[in-house]
Amino acid sequence: MIPLLRPRAEERRIVLVTGAPRSGTTVVGDVLAARRGSVSLYEPMNIQSGDKRFGVPFPIPGASGFDMDALGEFLDDLRGPRLSLRPGVFPHENGVAALGKRLIGSRTRASLRGALLRPWADTLIWKDPFALLCVPALVGLGLPVIVTYRPAAAIAASFKRLNWSFDVEAIHRRAVAGGLRAAPPRTGDGVGRETVAAVYLWRLCAEMCLTLGPGAMIVSTGNLAIAPGVAFDAIFAHAGLAVDARAAREIGARFAPRAAAAIPSGHPHSRKRDPRAVNDYWKDVLSPAERAFVAEETAELEPRIAPRLFRPVPARVA
Repeated sequence: MIPLLRPRAEERRIVLVTGAPRSGTTVVGDVLAARRGSVSLYEPMNIQSGDKRFGVPFPIPGASGFDMDALGEFLDDLRGPRLSLRPGVFPHENGVAALGKRLIGSRTRASLRGALLRPWADTLIWKDPFALLCVPALVGLGLPVIVTYRPAAAIAASFKRLNWSFDVEAIHRRAVAGGLRAAPPRTGDGVGRETVAAVYLWRLCAEMCLTLGPGAMIVSTGNLAIAPGVAFDAIFAHAGLAVDARAAREIGARFAPRAAAAIPSGHPHSRKRDPRAVNDYWKDVLSPAERAFVAEETAELEPRIAPRLFRPVPARVA
């Protein structure tokens, strides 16, 4: 019997999909992972469900004892994959939800099981907004990186809707220690902590993206529904891959028109939401003070980041 030829795990390619949280990393990562021959690892740097070596959100080489050697070891373990995961129980989860996570596992754990069950896969799609501050180092190592982008107001509305926040002062200290250019977080009267965190992370991502070379593709995810086929042809090409039948079906399912409430509700990664509305509902969520704060904090960066964004354009009809 001729043995099956399968790539060694150590040779498996890694493609990173990252960006500020709530910027569309999940939909891009899921479509890339739908390709035959790809497997996915979902947020292995998440401090609730990811690998136990990470004790802070958004680790960065050069800060908190995390250096390039540690990053290299982590990449080797991703290819394995050889990870030791946390239970994945989030602070707001209790009762049945927490018990289910402990018995069945988080989405991170499920993705790890899937990767282990497909050792023949040649490409690993690493979907992880918490890897955002590692992007310059990873681009330097030659990894293809896709950075997802949404307007700051849309991210702030999503943070507010989900009651999400982070210790942005601590993140800022690590970013500075790691050599990233980063304006300190600012606050405003009548501006919630969720909006402050969202705007700071958006600014940090935008400032970082302005320094990146061609190894990173910055994708405007709110525009993907304009021409999803065109968009994902380019995204797959940047990753060194091609859209196959399985990926095409996932694109069709993700971007099929659907009715949706003006303000999304339920799970943050619900597949029932209309992708065409993700950049608009902030108008019904943010207060006037928060809208003014977002506009003021992003006014200088928005026009600078715009030329770097990939925005799909529908093919012309002859």
